[in-house]
Amino acid sequence: MESNQQSNIEIPKELINWSKWMIGINFSAGTGCVVVLRDIKATAAPIMVFWLQTAITSFAFTILSAVVFNLILSLEVRSDFTLKRKHWILGGTQLLFFTCAFFALIAWIRG
Repeated sequence: MESNQQSNIEIPKELINWSKWMIGINFSAGTGCVVVLRDIKATAAPIMVFWLQTAITSFAFTILSAVVFNLILSLEVRSDFTLKRKHWILGGTQLLFFTCAFFALIAWIRG
Protein backbone atom coordinates (compact mmCIF):
# COMPACT_ATOMS: atom_id res chain seq x y z
CA MET A 1 0.00 0.00 0.00
CA GLU A 2 2.82 2.39 0.83
CA SER A 3 4.36 1.86 -2.61
CA ASN A 4 1.10 2.98 -4.25
CA GLN A 5 1.00 6.13 -2.10
CA GLN A 6 4.59 6.91 -2.96
CA SER A 7 3.89 6.57 -6.68
CA ASN A 8 0.86 8.85 -6.30
CA ILE A 9 3.13 11.53 -4.83
CA GLU A 10 5.66 11.07 -7.63
CA ILE A 11 3.11 11.67 -10.41
CA PRO A 12 2.56 15.39 -9.73
CA LYS A 13 6.26 15.90 -9.00
CA GLU A 14 7.21 14.45 -12.39
CA LEU A 15 4.54 16.52 -14.14
CA ILE A 16 5.87 19.63 -12.38
CA ASN A 17 9.39 18.79 -13.58
CA TRP A 18 8.08 18.32 -17.12
CA SER A 19 6.32 21.69 -17.00
CA LYS A 20 9.46 23.38 -15.71
CA TRP A 21 11.33 21.92 -18.65
CA MET A 22 8.65 23.23 -21.01
CA ILE A 23 8.93 26.69 -19.46
CA GLY A 24 12.70 26.74 -19.98
CA ILE A 25 12.56 25.53 -23.57
CA ASN A 26 9.76 27.91 -24.53
CA PHE A 27 11.32 30.90 -22.79
CA SER A 28 14.60 30.33 -24.63
CA ALA A 29 12.90 29.82 -27.98
CA GLY A 30 10.59 32.80 -27.50
CA THR A 31 13.48 35.05 -26.50
CA GLY A 32 15.43 33.97 -29.56
CA CYS A 33 12.44 34.72 -31.78
CA VAL A 34 12.07 38.20 -30.25
CA VAL A 35 15.74 38.95 -30.92
CA VAL A 36 15.43 37.79 -34.53
CA LEU A 37 12.19 39.72 -35.02
CA ARG A 38 13.77 42.89 -33.68
CA ASP A 39 16.65 42.55 -36.15
CA ILE A 40 14.65 41.69 -39.27
CA LYS A 41 11.34 43.49 -38.78
CA ALA A 42 12.20 46.46 -41.00
CA THR A 43 13.44 44.37 -43.93
CA ALA A 44 11.40 41.15 -43.73
CA ALA A 45 8.32 40.29 -45.76
CA PRO A 46 5.05 40.73 -43.83
CA ILE A 47 4.32 36.98 -43.93
CA MET A 48 7.67 36.27 -42.27
CA VAL A 49 6.89 38.77 -39.52
CA PHE A 50 3.47 37.14 -39.10
CA TRP A 51 4.93 33.65 -38.62
CA LEU A 52 7.56 34.90 -36.20
CA GLN A 53 4.99 36.82 -34.16
CA THR A 54 2.73 33.75 -34.13
CA ALA A 55 5.62 31.64 -32.82
CA ILE A 56 6.41 34.19 -30.10
CA THR A 57 2.77 34.36 -29.03
CA SER A 58 2.44 30.57 -28.96
CA PHE A 59 5.63 30.22 -26.92
CA ALA A 60 4.27 32.78 -24.45
CA PHE A 61 0.94 30.93 -24.15
CA THR A 62 2.82 27.67 -23.60
CA ILE A 63 4.71 29.28 -20.73
CA LEU A 64 1.51 30.70 -19.25
CA SER A 65 -0.29 27.35 -19.39
CA ALA A 66 2.75 25.60 -17.88
CA VAL A 67 2.83 28.08 -14.99
CA VAL A 68 -0.88 27.51 -14.29
CA PHE A 69 -0.35 23.74 -14.54
CA ASN A 70 2.56 23.94 -12.07
CA LEU A 71 0.51 26.03 -9.65
CA ILE A 72 -2.42 23.62 -9.70
CA LEU A 73 -0.19 20.56 -9.32
CA SER A 74 1.80 22.17 -6.50
CA LEU A 75 -1.38 22.79 -4.56
CA GLU A 76 -2.50 19.18 -5.02
CA VAL A 77 0.65 17.20 -4.12
CA ARG A 78 -0.49 14.65 -1.56
CA SER A 79 -0.61 10.90 -1.10
CA ASP A 80 -4.11 10.49 -2.55
CA PHE A 81 -3.34 12.37 -5.79
CA THR A 82 -5.14 11.25 -8.92
CA LEU A 83 -5.03 12.73 -12.39
CA LYS A 84 -8.21 14.61 -13.13
CA ARG A 85 -9.69 15.99 -16.30
CA LYS A 86 -8.28 19.47 -15.58
CA HIS A 87 -4.75 18.01 -15.47
CA TRP A 88 -5.22 16.36 -18.86
CA ILE A 89 -6.64 19.58 -20.32
CA LEU A 90 -3.81 21.76 -19.01
CA GLY A 91 -1.16 19.27 -20.12
CA GLY A 92 -2.79 19.07 -23.54
CA THR A 93 -2.99 22.85 -23.73
CA GLN A 94 0.75 23.09 -23.18
CA LEU A 95 1.40 20.61 -25.96
CA LEU A 96 -1.08 22.31 -28.29
CA PHE A 97 0.52 25.74 -27.89
CA PHE A 98 4.01 24.26 -28.17
CA THR A 99 3.02 22.46 -31.38
CA CYS A 100 1.55 25.67 -32.81
CA ALA A 101 4.75 27.54 -31.95
CA PHE A 102 6.87 24.81 -33.52
CA PHE A 103 4.91 24.85 -36.79
CA ALA A 104 4.93 28.67 -36.92
CA LEU A 105 8.69 28.60 -36.43
CA ILE A 106 9.08 26.01 -39.20
CA ALA A 107 6.87 28.14 -41.50
CA TRP A 108 9.07 31.17 -40.79
CA ILE A 109 12.27 29.19 -41.44
CA ARG A 110 10.94 27.75 -44.71
CA GLY A 111 9.53 31.09 -45.83
